[in-house]
Amino acid sequence: MRYKPKHAKRKQKEPWSRSDKLALVGVGISLLAFIKELLE
Repeated sequence: MRYKPKHAKRKQKEPWSRSDKLALVGVGISLLAFIKELLE
């Protein structure tokens, strides 16, 4: 996901960047789908 190394330093200062939020959302959706399969 890191295509520009110059932005890597900026990401360290900002703990909640757009890429991090998208990653958390993707993980959350995958976890919800996994839990639903377990409950069923």
